[in-house]
Amino acid sequence: MKSQSHRFTNEKLLEILSLSQNATAIYTGEESIIQSANDVMIGFWGKDRSVIGKPLGEAVPELAGQPFLDLLKQVWLTGVTHESKDAVTQLLVDGKLQTFYFDFIYRAIKDQNGEIDCILHTATDVTELNLGRNMIAHAKEQQEALNREQVLNEELGAANEELAAALEELSATNEELQQTQESLQVLNRDLEIRVEERTKKIIDLNQELEAFNEELRASNEELVSTNEELSESRMHLERSLDALAASNYRTQSIIESAPFPIGVYTGRNMRITFVNKSIMDVWGKGYNVVGKLYSEVLPELDNQEVYAQLDAVFTTGISFEARNQRIDLVVNGKMTIFYFNYNFTALRNESGEIYGVMNTAADVTDVVLSKLQLEKSATELDLLNKEFANINEELAAVNEELTASNEEQALINDQLTILNDKLKVSQDELNLAIDAAGMATFDLNPITGKFKGNDLIKSWFGLQPEDEIELQKATDVIAEADRDRVVAAIQNALNADSGGNYDSHYSIVNPHTQEVKTVRAKGKALFNDKQEAVRLSGVLQDVTEQMKDEQRKNDFIAMVSHELKTPLTSLTAYIQILQAKAKSNGDNFAAGALEKASNQTKKMTTMINGFLNVSRLESGKIHIENQHFDMALLVAEIEGETILTVSSHTVIFAPVEETFVNADRDKIGQVINNFLSNAVKYSPAGSTINVACTTVNNQAQISVRDQGNGIKPEDQQKLFERYYRVKDQPVNIAGFGIGLYLCAEVIQRHHGKIWVESKIGEGSTFSFSLPM
Repeated sequence: MKSQSHRFTNEKLLEILSLSQNATAIYTGEESIIQSANDVMIGFWGKDRSVIGKPLGEAVPELAGQPFLDLLKQVWLTGVTHESKDAVTQLLVDGKLQTFYFDFIYRAIKDQNGEIDCILHTATDVTELNLGRNMIAHAKEQQEALNREQVLNEELGAANEELAAALEELSATNEELQQTQESLQVLNRDLEIRVEERTKKIIDLNQELEAFNEELRASNEELVSTNEELSESRMHLERSLDALAASNYRTQSIIESAPFPIGVYTGRNMRITFVNKSIMDVWGKGYNVVGKLYSEVLPELDNQEVYAQLDAVFTTGISFEARNQRIDLVVNGKMTIFYFNYNFTALRNESGEIYGVMNTAADVTDVVLSKLQLEKSATELDLLNKEFANINEELAAVNEELTASNEEQALINDQLTILNDKLKVSQDELNLAIDAAGMATFDLNPITGKFKGNDLIKSWFGLQPEDEIELQKATDVIAEADRDRVVAAIQNALNADSGGNYDSHYSIVNPHTQEVKTVRAKGKALFNDKQEAVRLSGVLQDVTEQMKDEQRKNDFIAMVSHELKTPLTSLTAYIQILQAKAKSNGDNFAAGALEKASNQTKKMTTMINGFLNVSRLESGKIHIENQHFDMALLVAEIEGETILTVSSHTVIFAPVEETFVNADRDKIGQVINNFLSNAVKYSPAGSTINVACTTVNNQAQISVRDQGNGIKPEDQQKLFERYYRVKDQPVNIAGFGIGLYLCAEVIQRHHGKIWVESKIGEGSTFSFSLPM
C-alpha cells in the first residue's frame, strides 16, 4: 500500500467523522459512556450535546426496556460486531414518544494490543423507507383486494341482488382507495418537508464547520506562541507519545470502520489521499487506489459533472451538497446505478490555503427507488380509482339493463310456457301423425354412438321397446350390399362441410324374422360452434312397395323402349330410302317432308335411349368402366364432331389443358355432349358457347357457358332431379327432364361434383369436376 501524502491528527479524524451525514457515536465501558456523537446522532435521540460524557441509558432513558443497551454491553464484552436492519426504536423527540426504524452497526474498535478500546455506533434512519414499503405492501393489498372485487363483480353480474351487494362493496373500496391516495399524498408532503429539514441541517453544519476552521486558525497562532512552552514539556510529550500513537490508531480505526463512504483528495488534480472501506466497497476497488488520481480510478464519472463539482469546491472553497443524486459506477465490470446524498468540503492548511477536498456520502439508493415506487403506485392507484369509477358507472348501467332484461325475461318465460304447452300439443299431434304414416324416427348421438327411436324402428331392427339402439348393431342389420354406402352417408352428414344432410335408400334384414324391407332414411345433423356434430335426427320410411312399383315401372319402360326401337329403326331406314328416291326424282317437297320426318325420328330415338338409360341406371345395369385418359383429347374429339354438326352457334373450346383422370371415357363424353346440346338448345342462334377444360384444386373441371336467358335460383336447385323441367320454356323445345338427371348420376358414380351457375339475362354455366 502506498504511503499517504498527509497524515491526519486525532482531532482532524474526529472532525471528518462528525461531518458525516450518517449518524455516528463512540462509547466506552460496559455502561456505554458517550465519548463522541455527531449532530445527526444527537438529532436522532432528540437531545443536545449535553449528553456527551453520560451513559447512554441515562442520556436516552426511553431506551430502557429496549434491546439496544444489552446489545452494546454484549459487543463490549465479546468484541463481536452486531448489525441490525429495520430495527424498531421508540425515541422521545420533541416531547413525544415516536416510533422510528434504523439500520445500525455496533462495531468494537481494538487498540494495537487487540484490546477493546471503544464501540463505534453508526446508524441510518430508514423510517421513510419502511413507511414506503408498508405503503407499497398496503397498495399491493389494495390491488389484490381490487382484483378480488373485479372477479366478484363478474360473478355478481348473474343476479340483481348480488349485483347490488357488489356495488356497495365497490363503493366502500372506492372510499378506501381515496383514503389511501390521500395518505400517499400526505406521506409525499412529509418526505419533502423532511428533505428540506435535512438540507437546512447540512447548511447549518457547513456554517459551523467554517466557524470551527476559524477557531483552528486561532488555535494555530496560539500554538506558535506556546512553542517555547512546548519545548520545555518535550520530555513530557515523549512520555505521552505512545499513548498518542494508540489514540491515533483508534481514531484511524474508527474512520476506516465507518459504514458510510469517506474520502480525502488533495491537489487540484484530486489525488486520493485517504479512503475508508465503505467508499472502496461502493467503488468496487481496493486500497491500491490511494495515491492515484480520482479521474484514473473512476473514469466513468467523466460525463456526470462530478469532476467539475470537485474542481469548483477546490478553487472556490465553497462546499457542494447533492441530494438524491444519480451516480453511475462500474462495479465488478458492470455499470451500476446508485443514488447518493454527498458533500464535497474544502480542506485548508494552517495558512488558510485549500490543499484538498473531503468527500462524505450516504447511499440512499433504496430510499430513492422506494420513493419512485411510491410515486408509481400512487399513479397506478389513481388510474385504478378512475377505472373503478368508470366500472361503477358501467355497473349501474348494467344494473338498469339487467332490471329491464329481467322484466323482458319474465314476459319471455310466460310466452315460453304458453309455447311449451302448444309445443307439447304439437308434439303429441306429430307423434300421432308419424305413427299414422307408419314412419320410424331416430335421434343419433355421434359422441356415444347410441340413438333413440320410436317402437317402430326398434321392431324393424329386431329390438324390444326397452332396448337401447347402438349404431354398430343397427348397421349390422343393413343388407351387406348397402352397408358401406350407408355408413359413408352417415359420416358425410356428420361433416359440417356437407351441410348435415342425410338421404339414403337401403335394405334391412330383420335378424329374427329374416324379413327384408327397403327403407328411405332422411335426416339432418346439428353442429356446435366448433362445427362438431352433436346430433343427427330424422325419419325412416318403408318404401318396399314403392320400390317394387318403381321396378315394375322401370321394367315396363325398358320393355316398351326396346319394343319401340325395332319399328323405329325400320321407320328410319324407310325414310332414308324415300329421301334418296325423292332427291333422285327431283321431288323437293317430298325430300323436305322426309327430312322433317327424319328429324322427328331422331328425337324419338334420343328420348327412347334416355328412358332406357334411366331404367338401366335405377336397376343397376349401368356399369362404370374406368380407364386412364387425357380429358383434353376427349374434348378435342367432341370439338371435331361439333364443327360438323353445329352451325347455328359459335363454339369456342378454350382454355383446354392436359388433364389426366381415371373415369369411364364414353360416359364422360355423353355428359359433355349433353351440356353442349342444352347450350345449343336454350341459347339464341348466333350466340357464343364456350367450353373449358382446366385443373382447379387438383380436380379436373369441365365448364360449358352459354348466352341464354339464364335460370332462376329456385329452378337451379332442382335441375338435376329426375323428370324436372323448368317452367315457362318455349313450346318448340321438347324434353322429359332426363338428360341432366343422367349426367348427375354419372358424375356422382365417379365421386365427382356437378353444378350450375346462372344469372337471369346473362346466361348459364354448367360444370362438373372429377378427382385427378
